[in-house]
Amino acid sequence: MVVIAVTVFRFRIPERLHLLEPLAVFGLIMAYIWRFRVVHPWSWMFVLAAVLVSHFLRRERPTTIGYRTQGFTACLRSYGPALALLVAIGFGSALEWGTLRPMTVRAAALSLGLYLPWGLFQQYLLNGYLLNRLEKGCRRPSPPWPQRRYFRLPICRTGS
Repeated sequence: MVVIAVTVFRFRIPERLHLLEPLAVFGLIMAYIWRFRVVHPWSWMFVLAAVLVSHFLRRERPTTIGYRTQGFTACLRSYGPALALLVAIGFGSALEWGTLRPMTVRAAALSLGLYLPWGLFQQYLLNGYLLNRLEKGCRRPSPPWPQRRYFRLPICRTGS
C-alpha cells in the first residue's frame, strides 16, 4: 500500500517496487486461506478493501479492470444451456453417489452466500488484478519499431 500512496503523490517508483503490491495481496490471500478462513470467515473483505483502495488511488474504472456487461446476454445464450447441463449432471451425480452433505435450506443459502462473493473475488484477483499488476511490474522495454514489425509479420501470415 506504500507503493500506491507514493504513486498518488507522483513520485517515481523503481520498477522492482511495482511487484510489492501484488505480492503483498497474494500473501494476504494465502494467509486468509491457510490461517484465517476458519476462525474469521469474513476477513477476506479487508483484502478486498485494500484492492479497492488501490483501484481508487490509481483512478482505474471497472471497465479498465475487466468488469463490463457488454456481450453478457450473448454469452449467456451461448454457454448458459451447457452450464445448466453441467450443473445438473454434477448435482445429480452427487445425489446418486450420496456425497451431498445434509443441511437445511438456510445453511445452504448461507454457504452459497459466503462462497459466491469469495469465488468472484478470487477469480478477479487471479485474472484481473494480479495479472495486470504483475505485468506492469515485470514489463520490459519494448524493442524498436522495426523489430516489433518483423516479429509480428510471421504471426499475421500464419493466421490467414
